Amino acid sequence: MKILYVLYHEYERMPIHAVEVIEEMNRQQHRVTLLTAISKGFVQKLNWSDAIPIHRVPILNCKGFRAISFFVNSLTMLPFWCLRKSPDVVYERFSLTSLATLWVTRLLRIPLVLEINGIVGDELALSETTHWRLRLQKLNERWVLRGADHLIAVTEGIRQWIASEYSVPLEKIDTIHNGTNPSRFQPRDRDAARRGLGLDSERPVVGYLGSLFPWCGLELLVDASPVIAARIPEVLFLIGGGQEEMKLALERRVKDLAMERHFSFRGEVPWDQAALFVSAFDVAVAPAQFSNPRSGISPQKVYAYLACERPVVGSDLPGLGNMLVDRNVGLSFQAGKYKELATAVVELLEDRELATSMGKRGRKFILECHTWKKVVEETAVILQRCFNPNSAGKGGGP
Repeated sequence: MKILYVLYHEYERMPIHAVEVIEEMNRQQHRVTLLTAISKGFVQKLNWSDAIPIHRVPILNCKGFRAISFFVNSLTMLPFWCLRKSPDVVYERFSLTSLATLWVTRLLRIPLVLEINGIVGDELALSETTHWRLRLQKLNERWVLRGADHLIAVTEGIRQWIASEYSVPLEKIDTIHNGTNPSRFQPRDRDAARRGLGLDSERPVVGYLGSLFPWCGLELLVDASPVIAARIPEVLFLIGGGQEEMKLALERRVKDLAMERHFSFRGEVPWDQAALFVSAFDVAVAPAQFSNPRSGISPQKVYAYLACERPVVGSDLPGLGNMLVDRNVGLSFQAGKYKELATAVVELLEDRELATSMGKRGRKFILECHTWKKVVEETAVILQRCFNPNSAGKGGGP
């Protein structure tokens, strides 16, 4: 299929979900064209940047004007590229700028499929966004989610919320969970990984790799660290993540607890070194403290941990704790309870046989259920159905 992929993002970097999906679309021989505001320097580093036409929408790169400038400029650039490329379908990650895409695709009568990764209004409310922006977001969601030909939600909770909040028929919405790349995230030799990172091969390592946002729960891990160290005196907590302000706050918290010798903060980890980083763990943690009960979680970092055969200790939030327990690939604890987190981590550090068996089952689970290959195959069925409503395929249609 010929797919015009539209991507606006608030940050300079492209979300890993988008990077992997576009690469996999190309691997499955779909003809993808990318229209984006992501920085040219970042895009040029992608290993598929020479294989896929990439066109940048110029934006004013300052707070408050990124989305506005993308919206205005895409109104002129999107029709041009639609007419030049004649895509079978336009695919977009839903954002504040998606109304422009809706208008253009309706005008040119091109099917529009939207991917929805969260409930943006709730996320804005958590960040204390102004009242007028919240109202604007609700209007944007109402128009765009109702107007698109089909919607793909990354959790069943998001699917149900869209149907309930905006009276969108459920048959117009599919749920396709996130995935990971098991070729990129393959288990490496633990000792070799530790040598590469300059770590003592004998110390038990509890690891985290991901965003350092408040809702990710790293403060909880810091609070649990003295309890864990009391049982496992040589434990090391290896933390990877690039949000500098949050990293400094966590380091201060560690210092206040006099736990500096037990923590190693590595900052941002290059994507091509992520599997090596995770392979240095004995136990991976996902101590998230917040999940919108309406959306649930589709945790990419946890899928990466499992693909590397690492057992996971995760909070009991929808889509995370139940998955770990049901699949017997990790342990769950009550969100916000640092002593329960500590107990679960200690159990896996002390029972290596249990931890190893969970890790093996984790990779098998990923290969069966959560690869980007599977995600794109399911997505392609929906895109084909939108382009040709009479084509075969399971699930609801527009």
